[in-house]
Amino acid sequence: GYTPKDNYDNSYHFFSGGGMDFMIVSLECGPTDDMIAWANEIILKNSDRRVIVITHSYMLGNNTRDKTTNYLPPSPPANSGEMLWQKLISKHANIFMVLSGHHENSVEYKGLLRSKGIHGNIVNQLLCGDWFDGWLRVLNFVPEEDKIVIRTYSPWKPENPSTQWRQYDVSLPNYDKDQFHEYELSYDQHD
Repeated sequence: GYTPKDNYDNSYHFFSGGGMDFMIVSLECGPTDDMIAWANEIILKNSDRRVIVITHSYMLGNNTRDKTTNYLPPSPPANSGEMLWQKLISKHANIFMVLSGHHENSVEYKGLLRSKGIHGNIVNQLLCGDWFDGWLRVLNFVPEEDKIVIRTYSPWKPENPSTQWRQYDVSLPNYDKDQFHEYELSYDQHD
């Protein structure tokens, strides 16, 4: 499903794996109140599914939610990451993860925030702030251990390493295995 008509900026998708049913809700950068109301309705209708919200510019590189909207279109009014937390994400017991990009991770931060929703559920909020060289987050759900393994991978192999935006301790394509790009989250996958 998606809204508005013929625009996939705001959409939802279903998938199942490991005996679990999921829904991904994708929201435009700085979603409006109308888009948030739409997402609230879709999530309520699918309260039996585990929900991952994907959006842009939700978190900052220092493990906090973005509170500003000054770079977003003023009309109709856009919502910041913090507003999205207050108006949508914190309100649903079945939302367990938010994935976002835009800001670069600060050197000492993972781009990770774990917050408790109003129903007591833990929501893992991850920023993939690697702006360069095609880095992707790979999430491996391990139900038998109640964990999610996070790894960051670049599928891009330059013809010459000097053409990379940055120099890494790993050659591309490869996984970046430092503590900011490879870690585990606990997540109860049996409830």
